[in-house]
Amino acid sequence: MTNKNSTFWQDSSTTGIYIGVALSLSVVVAYLMRDTSMLAAVNNFIVIGSMFGITYYRGKLYSKKDEYKPFGYPAALRYVIISLGFAGIIYGGALYVMYNHVAPEYYHQEVMKMMEVMSQGSQNTETISQAYSSFIVNPLYIVMTSVLSMFFMGLFPALIVSALIKRNYVREDPKQPTEE
Repeated sequence: MTNKNSTFWQDSSTTGIYIGVALSLSVVVAYLMRDTSMLAAVNNFIVIGSMFGITYYRGKLYSKKDEYKPFGYPAALRYVIISLGFAGIIYGGALYVMYNHVAPEYYHQEVMKMMEVMSQGSQNTETISQAYSSFIVNPLYIVMTSVLSMFFMGLFPALIVSALIKRNYVREDPKQPTEE
């Protein structure tokens, strides 16, 4: 693995960790706020803002690391997508801990309410409870679904942030001999 490729993976994974921690903190804040819908809306705004802000800031820093090579749109998009993948892993781990260890009763009750509304009385609560217990205790399921949801939720922000952090200009490398 080349040094440039190693730096790319290090930086994009670090960005993903920062986003994942911000999203994990939002889960804790949402749990603490519980039934206050106005504060929940503010929390959602902070989550989206942190996704945009952290990715933009860290991506812009990375794009300036090597000014002698272009950092085009495909590379910028790859950077953001990889960052979101790492964020999904951290976020999924936080969800697993919250669902199964911090507040299992609260989340069981909330998911049951949501599933009852979705099924609109077509299934009994026993079936819903069995479905809940089959997916919520599996950490791999939670992490994989959070990674996939990060890709789908982050697709539009990724397209925008990639357009903002790309750098097509290239400075002339003073180490390269010039033609005279």
